[in-house]
Amino acid sequence: MDLQNKRILVLGGFGLVGQAVIKRLMIEKPAHVVITSLRRDEAESAVKLFKKRYPETEFEPFWGNLFVREAWKDLTREEILTDIEMRERLVEDTLGHLTDEVLHTNTLYNAIEWARPDAIIDSINTSTTIAYQDLFTMGQQIG
Repeated sequence: MDLQNKRILVLGGFGLVGQAVIKRLMIEKPAHVVITSLRRDEAESAVKLFKKRYPETEFEPFWGNLFVREAWKDLTREEILTDIEMRERLVEDTLGHLTDEVLHTNTLYNAIEWARPDAIIDSINTSTTIAYQDLFTMGQQIG
């Protein structure tokens, strides 16, 4: 795929894998790279690092938990799971029907809509993250 002058969204761009992927990506000369991370300081730190190394490319941060509602993206997992209503909503969002409401409130969906990337690079292994959430066990332990 030709990535020259394209917009790229890198999920998990702060981590070791993400940074290695971005370094390799820069050979392709993208025009714009959005770097996501769980925490704001991580995303901003990665953007600062890559802006310094590759000034010809525009870098932009996006942070928060991609696997929850956007309104909850900056909450800890414990904060979400200790609130009974939030925990029930999280289980329903994750395991229930993919309704328009679920889709449009999801952080990952909104990050993609906001970034409007030509390509997405998943450096956090999203499918494994979703599979290992084990919402039921965590909910029982906290509830």
